[in-house]
Amino acid sequence: FVLFIDADMLLRGAIDPVALGARRGLVLSEDASYLNTGIRAKLPQQYIAEELAPLAKSAGWWHIFHRDDLATIAPRWLHWCGAIRGDPRRYWRTLGADGAPVRGPREGGGEWVSKDISLGDSYVSRGEAPWIAEMYGYVLAAAEARIPTQLKHGVVQYSDFGRAAPYAEGGPAII
Repeated sequence: FVLFIDADMLLRGAIDPVALGARRGLVLSEDASYLNTGIRAKLPQQYIAEELAPLAKSAGWWHIFHRDDLATIAPRWLHWCGAIRGDPRRYWRTLGADGAPVRGPREGGGEWVSKDISLGDSYVSRGEAPWIAEMYGYVLAAAEARIPTQLKHGVVQYSDFGRAAPYAEGGPAII
């Protein structure tokens, strides 16, 4: 198994992939609930097929992969990160010189969005690429690969969170 973890996360206890339920064909991750804002606003449908959108889960901060699943997901994860960062017209309404919304076909079909899609990113200004593009990249890649993600709660927390603490059972707290 492979553990991917954001650098600013505090592990609240021991990470045992098998005890947590990791297996080939299932990725484990934390529930980064703010991603639900974009998921509910149909951001995934701007990038992947409609029938795959229900597989998009609010996963982030850490993931445990079987190495074969990581090999499947990783190339598309990188692809979708670039796609999200590189084309904000898929989630920000774009105005032309005349002040009217830009309309017309986009690569892959469909139209540019006629209203903003909220991404759940508190740190981005309108029109900018979200800092959580990497997180959405994973969400899209896993859904596209049809590899489900099981969401966990409380395995990690931000290292600067004022009440950061290990599990009640004790164990390591690692940054």
